Amino acid sequence: MTNSVNTRDSLPINLFEYEHHAKGHLSQMAFDYYSSGAWDEITLRDNRAAFERIKLLPRMLVDVTKRDLK
Repeated sequence: MTNSVNTRDSLPINLFEYEHHAKGHLSQMAFDYYSSGAWDEITLRDNRAAFERIKLLPRMLVDVTKRDLK
């Protein structure tokens, strides 16, 4: 019987882990191309900042008998 639970090392869970994972699987030239931004990297910096602003709020064990979709 195989274990169906993925370990943290086998499956990245966020963008930074995907980047780290890619570094080990791509050639240096390919990794540099995908991980860099054009010219002054302003858009790259803005995109990273935007992802850092995203917050997930887990709602576990919440009573859902009366739902409000507002």
